[in-house]
Amino acid sequence: MIVQKVFLACNFFLCEIYFYSNYLPM
Repeated sequence: MIVQKVFLACNFFLCEIYFYSNYLPM
């Protein structure tokens, strides 16, 4: 399903931001 793929993509993107914010604190 397209909606599921978009949802997974958004989750992956948010997880990526989460990890980057942890490893690269402002």
